[in-house]
Order: sequence, then structure tokens, then C-alpha cells
Amino acid sequence: MTGQEFKSIRKSAGLTQQALGDMAGTSRRSIAKYESGEIDLGQIEVKTAIRLANALNIPVERFGDSAP
Repeated sequence: MTGQEFKSIRKSAGLTQQALGDMAGTSRRSIAKYESGEIDLGQIEVKTAIRLANALNIPVERFGDSAP
């Protein structure tokens, strides 16, 4: 998943970066870095990917998919 796709999913879920970070136990700054591509979503910790997937209601496997 690309950072732009991640951002689109977050916005579709009606969540701010801060709200998603709070739900996933990470910071707003980390969410911003995921969205900008500064941090590759395929390389984040498994526990963080699981929390993000649960908060966004998407399969965790999406984080390992780098196809646009």
C-alpha cells in the first residue's frame, strides 16, 4: 500500500491523523510519515500494522502490499 492510498483510507474512515494514531497506539507524526512515504508501510512493526488495520477496518495484509 502506498502512503497516498493509506491517507485515502484514513480519510474515508473519517479519522484525523491524531485520531488514528491514538487508536493504533502511535503518534500523529508517525501517521504523517506513513502518508508521505517517509516510512514504508511494508516495513512497520507487525503490532503497529495490526492496530492500524483494526482501526481502519482493513486486512493487515494490505500493509505488505507495495503495489499502487
